[in-house]
Amino acid sequence: MRVRMFKPQFAQMVKDGTKRQTIRPVPKRPVIIGSKESWRQWSDKPYRSPQIELATVTIENVERIAIDETENLYEVWLMDRPYNGALLMPGEWDEIANDDGFKSMFDLVQWFKNEHGLPFEGILIKAKDL
Repeated sequence: MRVRMFKPQFAQMVKDGTKRQTIRPVPKRPVIIGSKESWRQWSDKPYRSPQIELATVTIENVERIAIDETENLYEVWLMDRPYNGALLMPGEWDEIANDDGFKSMFDLVQWFKNEHGLPFEGILIKAKDL
């Protein structure tokens, strides 16, 4: 079973079941639909404290995602959609952002800009409870 770690800001949402989606950099090992994962957080300092299990989930869907910002415009692409990827329409942005634990797409893009830099390419993982 793969272990996936979450930052403290997302831990309560994972624990109470409101966050069952995560956007991550492309991993070395592929994420398999139907596989089981243990979603956790560190109890204190990363790698120096025990882990706390927040949820055990089954992977429902995995899609490649790209996030960018150009001239104060946000672009979010789901790369596995028809026609070489679907650019999300603004109405879909907040749904993706909310499912990932953010209040708006602006907050999501700013977080990825600060944590990973833009442009960002990764995977969007959707899961359900066991």
